[in-house]
Amino acid sequence: MVTKYVFTTLLGFAVAVATAPTLDQVTSASYSSFWALGMVLAGAVATVGSMRKKWWRIEFAGAVCVVALLAVYAFAPVVLIFGGDIERLAYSVIALGFLVFPTTRIVTLIRRGGSDA
Repeated sequence: MVTKYVFTTLLGFAVAVATAPTLDQVTSASYSSFWALGMVLAGAVATVGSMRKKWWRIEFAGAVCVVALLAVYAFAPVVLIFGGDIERLAYSVIALGFLVFPTTRIVTLIRRGGSDA
């Protein structure tokens, strides 16, 4: 589990360094840096939470934030598609595909509930 959340942290660092043109076109230019910071923090929290089974609540909180931030990134190109920029469709598909892991992990954590397992 740990390595999958590390990728979200790396994604945040990549966006912080190189920005995300799709987000910049849909939102203000400064939004990408806040999005990147949120992704780095959420990925780090989920990574730490996934290191021990009893820390599942920490992982859950981080994973929910990761899903929310990835959803924003996945649906930003949709705005551009409606504006006629169909070339951004691939970004949306990739981001939506990347949402599968944290979303299924959240469902697993919810099913476990308070078992701390």
